[in-house]
Amino acid sequence: MAETCLSYLSSHQVRALSAGASSDLQGQPFLEYSSLYWGVHARRDLSDCARLLALKLFDGYNHHISTKVLLES
Repeated sequence: MAETCLSYLSSHQVRALSAGASSDLQGQPFLEYSSLYWGVHARRDLSDCARLLALKLFDGYNHHISTKVLLES
């Protein structure tokens, strides 16, 4: 499940969302879930692919929409 969440967060559609803009996330429940819970799933089982996706996410974390979701929750 961690790999699924991280794949979603790494998708072009999600990366195109601005972390600075005041976007309405009501229509994107998996964005919130993935942002908040990928780490919970990773603690249980972290594949090599999920590890690489997490590193990729951390590389651009300052500008990623998931940062906004984490800080607002």
